[in-house]
Amino acid sequence: MSKQSKIKLKNERVKRHYFRWMQGAKGFSDKSIDSMEKALWKYEEATNESDYALFSDKKADEFKKYLQTQSNKRTGESLSLTSQYHHLRHVKNFFIWLSGQPGYKSKVSANDAQYLSLSQKDRRLATTSKEPKYPTLDQIRTLCEFPINDEIDMRDQALIAFTALTGMRDSAIVTT
Repeated sequence: MSKQSKIKLKNERVKRHYFRWMQGAKGFSDKSIDSMEKALWKYEEATNESDYALFSDKKADEFKKYLQTQSNKRTGESLSLTSQYHHLRHVKNFFIWLSGQPGYKSKVSANDAQYLSLSQKDRRLATTSKEPKYPTLDQIRTLCEFPINDEIDMRDQALIAFTALTGMRDSAIVTT
């Protein structure tokens, strides 16, 4: 077995142990575990699958730079700050956990893992929620201009107007 395959096997074992711990002890869902796994794959891709025990602040900086050069596979655009933030957060949490594990305590520093962060400005931008888009009053008027042929059409028009005026959620309107 080559040295590279031994390192890969060692890394896989420690990752599986981490995922089992995150699910069992911390209560994370399968979907969250998948996100963590994808982030660690990105890290491995950036570092050419180097041994986790060799992690340092320099590797953290290299990974941040690597994320900035990546593009979204679906849209082809550069990776958003939100995606970078989540990848860095997952990898950071992994290395903080790893710094307390036997065989890694003397090799991996939790302080080095702190380098896996965006700047405060970028972190604010990445975690700010986006305003939902609502239809304008002109769009609602246009929607209500359909021909009224029977009472059902009148009801539909009234329901659209009621929803626009009250701003109620559709699930709340159904229960009233």
